[in-house]
Amino acid sequence: MSRRLTTSWIAIAACGVLVAGCGVDTNDAGDVSTSPTVQSPSSRGATTGASSAEQQRRLEARLPKRPSGTVAIDGRTQDSLTRQGAVSYRGQGGTSRLTFSGSTEDRAYQNLCSGRVDAIEVTTLPSQGIIDLCAARGIKLVNPLQLASDAIVLATKNESDVGGDCITVKQANDIYRAGSTISNWSQLGFDDLPLRATGREADSDVFQFFGQLVLNRVDASLADVRSDYIVHASDPRERREVTNATRIAAVAGRVSRYRARLRARTITTRRAYVARAERAADRRILAEIRRVNERNRRLKITVDAQALEARNRRLVELAKRRARARANAAYDARLELQVRRYRTEQLAQADSAGTVGAFRFSYYELFEEELRPLEVDFGVPETESGQPVRVGDLRDADQRRLRAGTTGPTGPTGSTGASGAAAIDPQTPLSGDASLPRTDRNGKTIYPGPGCVFPAQTTITTGVYPLTQRLFVVTSELALRRREVRTFLDYLVSQSRTLATENRLVPITDQQLSDELLTIRGTRPSEQEVAGTEVEQSADEGSSTVTVPGGQSPPATTTPATPPPATGTDSGIPGVSSRGG
Repeated sequence: MSRRLTTSWIAIAACGVLVAGCGVDTNDAGDVSTSPTVQSPSSRGATTGASSAEQQRRLEARLPKRPSGTVAIDGRTQDSLTRQGAVSYRGQGGTSRLTFSGSTEDRAYQNLCSGRVDAIEVTTLPSQGIIDLCAARGIKLVNPLQLASDAIVLATKNESDVGGDCITVKQANDIYRAGSTISNWSQLGFDDLPLRATGREADSDVFQFFGQLVLNRVDASLADVRSDYIVHASDPRERREVTNATRIAAVAGRVSRYRARLRARTITTRRAYVARAERAADRRILAEIRRVNERNRRLKITVDAQALEARNRRLVELAKRRARARANAAYDARLELQVRRYRTEQLAQADSAGTVGAFRFSYYELFEEELRPLEVDFGVPETESGQPVRVGDLRDADQRRLRAGTTGPTGPTGSTGASGAAAIDPQTPLSGDASLPRTDRNGKTIYPGPGCVFPAQTTITTGVYPLTQRLFVVTSELALRRREVRTFLDYLVSQSRTLATENRLVPITDQQLSDELLTIRGTRPSEQEVAGTEVEQSADEGSSTVTVPGGQSPPATTTPATPPPATGTDSGIPGVSSRGG
């Protein structure tokens, strides 16, 4: 799921307008004839093409000149695959230098559109506004090169049921956010079950990634999550919490303690029970001795009195010992019956459904037999490719109608303009209760939802799964004309799947790899042997220098686009369970 750029582009917009307006000299066409000149269609086309090409050359001439043999990359610094790809060149030799700077995504796009860098690594696709602003300055962006993806999976215990399988992005936030009042799955329309939320500790990479996608927080902390959030220091411990393995294991200790308490509490009762059994045994054996003595007298049998007395004492002690053993065994059986009942109750509570955890997709995949993922819905109208429909995607007339229907500056649409209608940020997703047109400005169908998406490699690499973050390298036609840029990006994309696997990310598909190499190499793709590079880490702003080889063909002209949806399912999107509205 791409995160919205937050820094204003007003300065760039003004610059872009000035460049577009002043880049063509309107006084160099000679005298203007008083009568119109009619051109043939072919002549007009040739004139328009020549004019456009000339304007592009003038715009490019205004851009800063890039030093030969140097490739400048801006953007993402933490877990940067571009930097890791550069390090993998170490010891291989080469002549080109690769320099890095770590700007915010907004600033990185500004630097790219200003011609100050050759490529940027970002997690956000360029909006149409950014594409147009870059083009106004002579920078034509090519189709972003996707390196890898990652996602957060919200999962409960497998083979358990909370009464539903799909939640919206907002509901995911409502479950985990600070101040959450959701304590039962019934509050989400599911079964009447207690809801428990667990996850990783605040200083873990997993929690920070989760904070961006679910909490909408950069540098999230435990202050941003609910007060009863169950913290774990490792993925295995969190998984055991979700699958109840931790709680089930704790039952054994509770049962042992319960048994000890029960024995201590009933020790007096046990002693009285055993004493009664001993007295009963004593009475029985004494009655038996009297019968034997009476028979001996009747039959006039003479016995040794001393030996008879010793025998009778042994019989009495044996009877009482057996009585004690039987009484203790019977009493233990009664206690164990209570213990079994207690154990059953505790296991039922411990193994109950209701605990939800947040995992990286790569970890979920390893234990998908134990975990049951929740499907996720953007919760807003979507395009066919599963992306949220934003205000700027609508036709101008539909946007005006939407603005006219807003009632004030405190609503979801933003501030009020001079006309009295609320000004709406073009990046604002449409709400589910909005009066929707059938199609967007490009004639694409708008689906009001639901669009429940299952987390899988296909839905993650295409960005259809809402809790997804994709890593892109964005560059331009102008940059790809330079051999050193093409060569490094060719190597980086070729190695991207290895880098993704090493970093527990979702690698791009074979088709994506093929398409991206074609974007870099142009119409003449060929096998490339990459020479090595050396990395020089400098002290200022985390920049570094890398040597890379040269030599590749010019790039093909492309424009940024969202990958088309796959077919073969009811929704037309693998992993999307519904497209009804």
